[in-house]
Amino acid sequence: MPGVWSALSHNEGAAVIFHSPRACAHIARQMNLHNHFRYLARQQLKLGEPKAHLFVSNLNDKHAVFGGGQQLRDCIDELVEKYRPQYVVIANSCVAGVIGEDTKAVAKMAEEQWGIPIMAVDGHGFLDGDYYAGFYQAGQLLIDQFMKPQERQPGTVTLIGDRGHPDSDAVRELRQLLQHFKLRVHAYFPSYTSVAELEQVSASQLTVIMGGSKRGYPWLKKLASTLEERFNIPFVDCDYPVGWEATKKWIAAVGSIISEEETACDVSNLQELRLNKNIEGARGVLQGKKVMICIGRPVDYFNPEWLLELTALAGLELQKIVLLDSLAQDAKQAVKERLMMIGPVSIIEESEQGLMQNEADLVITTHELLDDKARQIVLPFLPTPGVAGMAELLEKAGRLVARYGQRGGVLYG
Repeated sequence: MPGVWSALSHNEGAAVIFHSPRACAHIARQMNLHNHFRYLARQQLKLGEPKAHLFVSNLNDKHAVFGGGQQLRDCIDELVEKYRPQYVVIANSCVAGVIGEDTKAVAKMAEEQWGIPIMAVDGHGFLDGDYYAGFYQAGQLLIDQFMKPQERQPGTVTLIGDRGHPDSDAVRELRQLLQHFKLRVHAYFPSYTSVAELEQVSASQLTVIMGGSKRGYPWLKKLASTLEERFNIPFVDCDYPVGWEATKKWIAAVGSIISEEETACDVSNLQELRLNKNIEGARGVLQGKKVMICIGRPVDYFNPEWLLELTALAGLELQKIVLLDSLAQDAKQAVKERLMMIGPVSIIEESEQGLMQNEADLVITTHELLDDKARQIVLPFLPTPGVAGMAELLEKAGRLVARYGQRGGVLYG
């Protein structure tokens, strides 16, 4: 359900129904609240309020025994009559799956009465997948319902994924990279798009996936593959570029798919000059400073390679890598194996030795630490791509290291 809401919450004309107990609605509220404060902390508060309406069918004990089909139908009728959306998507909860609700049949009957698309995703909460399964299923419904073959618009790109709103730093950086290839972003999918804009997606020359995690990329690639199969739109089979090596690989992939390899070399050289300029400025402050990296995210959601790459480029002296106690033991082992593949590094667990943050001039961490003396950069779930993300982190590291005396502090990366 969270994935369905994330996919559709900023789509004008959309409405979402959680066929669930009322308490499940807190998931969407918490998502919106977290997004609000995350962008606020990073001074990027341009997200805006969700444009889609969210209803909850309010399943209870009685419905768990006798079924909640009529409850869902009443919810649909109230929603459509009051708000007149252009389409409705029903997200099934675990409860609806356990009791065997036929939400598609209810949706079909309501659609016949109201004359607008009313659709239900196949999944049932956590019974059939995770966040990205719901995100994918919502996108697939939009493809099936609204997209038809269109005349190709040369030089146009659709961004697929959920890595920020259209005016976020992440999207802005990708737009700038694509402009070097004379490509422009004309659509976003499945989020931040109206019905009219959905119809433009099938006219794209190219799609670009904005995944950013091992868990999410395969689901988003399935959406891109569907668009390729139905509308002959190729996609860049390379994930969201974080770090310099990943950025070079992504630029080369774009050049290859549109047969502009020479342009890709030029773009890569230009970005390398841009990176070197930022590194040169940062080294004056960071060269030789001691850094400690704290990791509390599983490898499915965090790639440490780009961070080690950047600390080396900046001339920082890596003291150790601390695996936080928030990681389960199997997740810690997976992180250790990933780190050992990168190269020899000192790895300890938080419970073994304590953090001793004061030994380091700088702490880069996935989770904020309870130490007002530590100079911390708290990493976002996914940094800004390309050189912009690296430059942003270097700038904040320099500001922290340059603080007077023993003053600590926290900056959000």
